[in-house]
Amino acid sequence: MTSTFDKERVLRASIGDLFDFGELFSLRTHNRLKLNGIETIGDLVQYSYEELLNINQLGLKGIDEIEKTLERMNLKLKNNNKMKVELIEEVKYNEQPWYIIRVDGQYIKGTGNKIVAENMYNEIVANPNIVKTGVNILKSEEINVSLPETN
Repeated sequence: MTSTFDKERVLRASIGDLFDFGELFSLRTHNRLKLNGIETIGDLVQYSYEELLNINQLGLKGIDEIEKTLERMNLKLKNNNKMKVELIEEVKYNEQPWYIIRVDGQYIKGTGNKIVAENMYNEIVANPNIVKTGVNILKSEEINVSLPETN
């Protein structure tokens, strides 16, 4: 782990030399990084989560692998501004399931159709900017609600 090694030495290390530090990327992740000119750990930590999303065929699994490996080495990606996307199943009043999409804890959409909910979830995960830019998903309005009086 990084605590026993010089941080500068770790940052200079080739992504293929992680074994020297007790770590190793999968062959797929290693190849995707190399094909995109990411040669060292120092190169890798200059990328953000969003930038890694743009690497062809790296995918969420590869990025998760990278983040976990860097974390074990006490390192992290640049501006690690991840968003948490959740698909939640609840039981509503009529005992029917209700599926909710939340992004960073904020309610986005609810539906009684599981397939629709899964499609929305997959769309957000595949293109996080659809939520960040508010493209046809985020809508907000303030309404007045009268509360019943309590004795």
